[in-house]
Amino acid sequence: CSQTGRKLFEVVQYGELEHHDDNQPHFPLFAIRSKEWHADKPSCFITGGVHGYETSGVEGALLFLTGGKAALYADKFNILVAPCVSPWGYERIQRWTAKGTDPNRSFNPDGEIVEGRSFNPEAATDESAALIRLLREDMGHVKDWMCHLDLHETTDTDETEFRPAKAARDGIIDNDGEGEIPDGFYLVQDETSPKPEWFKAMIDSVKKVT
Repeated sequence: CSQTGRKLFEVVQYGELEHHDDNQPHFPLFAIRSKEWHADKPSCFITGGVHGYETSGVEGALLFLTGGKAALYADKFNILVAPCVSPWGYERIQRWTAKGTDPNRSFNPDGEIVEGRSFNPEAATDESAALIRLLREDMGHVKDWMCHLDLHETTDTDETEFRPAKAARDGIIDNDGEGEIPDGFYLVQDETSPKPEWFKAMIDSVKKVT
């Protein structure tokens, strides 16, 4: 905090990704969290760069931390930010991991695919496993997260690159035609815990700056 000189956040390394080329350095995985964590404060978790080619999520998370906004909320909330979950994909503008897996479809707590769980149809990746381990072990004392904001970005490359590549990887013919690319800011909520008032507040705030 620039006004008090108090250090509000600390950087922790929660893992690293092995590079497919042994001659290249590994990718360290970093998170930033409130230095003074209080059990009586609500806890918020922010992630960016789950899909590496959605670069605005990474930039947004870093801007939140460095632009003064995080400091404004530090007295009222415990904050944990993983700004770049998939650094290999971020550096290469790729949706997938180096192993050709979609990290956003692989957050299975115990690693394996859960039968019938359509929203996480792929086994855990190194990226998702590291993040789950951070939450279970280093942050295991947090029993109830008030919210998790996962920052994504939808671009035309979903149609021009991702869908054709996914069809080729899986050996299928994609005859579904063009999908819809949403225009502008939008939110996707957890249907098991609807918070329409939160969503309205966020959309109303975004309207003031776009």
